[in-house]
Amino acid sequence: MLNPTVFDHLRARCSLLVDLFTSLWNRQLDRFVSWGCHPGALALDAFSIGWKNIGAYAFPPFCLIQKCPTKILTEKAELTLVTPYWPAQQWFPSLLELACEPALILPRGELLLGPTGQHHPLEQSILLIAWRLSGVRWKAAAFRAKWSI
Repeated sequence: MLNPTVFDHLRARCSLLVDLFTSLWNRQLDRFVSWGCHPGALALDAFSIGWKNIGAYAFPPFCLIQKCPTKILTEKAELTLVTPYWPAQQWFPSLLELACEPALILPRGELLLGPTGQHHPLEQSILLIAWRLSGVRWKAAAFRAKWSI
């Protein structure tokens, strides 16, 4: 999970109401979608619910990132997605196309925490980005047009 201080910074930038890829022990928001059966979870699979107009925040397992752009486009959803900075991944260009605000590069060091609060072994070597993405094509297109100048 993201360090709560870093998450609070993201939350201050945009309205985050539902944590899509989490569990009871590492959720950042009261409303959450879990991968397993957890008390209080809204659903068991983030891809089984609609993402449109729910104030979604997603820091999915890296193997699930590639499914997110399709869901965002299909539902015309907007959400904040945290991913590694991996330009060579096949999903990276899709995120660039869906971006509707400048991406936020998250600071290295004390960024990732494990279940008991321990620091994650990758935190010094991985660079994470928080994206604000929109499946509403004109919003992403307007953002690209504004910043291309």
